[in-house]
Amino acid sequence: MSEKTFFILWFAAIGALFGSFINAMAYRTIHKVSPVKTSRCEHCGQAIKPWDEIPIVSWFVLRGRCRHCKSRISASMLISEIGMAALYASGIFLFYRYVWALSIFLVFVTIAGYLAMTALKIMGNLSQKTGV
Repeated sequence: MSEKTFFILWFAAIGALFGSFINAMAYRTIHKVSPVKTSRCEHCGQAIKPWDEIPIVSWFVLRGRCRHCKSRISASMLISEIGMAALYASGIFLFYRYVWALSIFLVFVTIAGYLAMTALKIMGNLSQKTGV
């Protein structure tokens, strides 16, 4: 495995972690939940175990459902994790030799991802309340 391939895979994993994090922060921002509280199921309120929070893998292992109450876990979680993994990996692919450009790209992508997820969650909440 080449060095560049290794870094692409490594940054894809880091991107998936950031995708999970920004999705959680977007949810917590919208619902005014403390960012330092333990993650909980939206439906049953049960605390989510650390091994159930592994980006992408846990969604498939749990088949998109809560381990406790079996309610659906939003696909937006999976989409944000895969999307950020792809964006982080593409950042390494594009800016492998330019650390400053890579840094700017990753900061921009992370902030844009957070803003996009927050906006999508706000629109989702509005459409649920208005029935649109």
